[in-house]
Amino acid sequence: MLKRIALLLAAVSVLACASAAMAASEEWAGRFDEGGAVAFKLTIPAKGEQRKVKAWKWSDFKIRCRNGKHRYDGEFTTAVKPVAVDPTLRQFKIKAVNSWGGKAVVNGTFDEAYASAVGTFKVRGRTAVGRRCRGESGWVANGPPAG
Repeated sequence: MLKRIALLLAAVSVLACASAAMAASEEWAGRFDEGGAVAFKLTIPAKGEQRKVKAWKWSDFKIRCRNGKHRYDGEFTTAVKPVAVDPTLRQFKIKAVNSWGGKAVVNGTFDEAYASAVGTFKVRGRTAVGRRCRGESGWVANGPPAG
C-alpha cells in the first residue's frame, strides 16, 4: 500500500513540475507606431522546446471603417493557440479570424537576446466597431527587465 501511495505522489509531482514548466511565461508590453499599446506573453521553454507567443492583446489601435475612424481594442482569445517562435530567425506570425469574418495578422521578430521585439499588426474586415475596417501599424515591445 505504501508503494502505491509513493508511486502516486511521484506521478503527481512529475505532472505538477511539467505543467509548471509549460505554464512559465514572461509578460511583454509595447506600443504601436501611431499610438496605442500591445501586450503578449512569451513562454519560457523547457529544455528542447521552442519559445511561444500567446495572449496577444492590443488597445487604442487606429482603424478606419466604413462608418468612420475608430480606436480599437482586442485580443487573440484562447481559441488562437500559442505560436512557436522560429529558433533561428526569432520570428513569429499569428493569424486570426473573428466571428464576423474580420482578419487580424501580427508578425514579429525578437532581437538576439530576446530583450525586445518589433513587427507589424494588420486588421481587415468587420470588427466590433464597424464594417470594412482597415488598420496597419508597426509595433515595438520589451520583455521584463533582466535580473
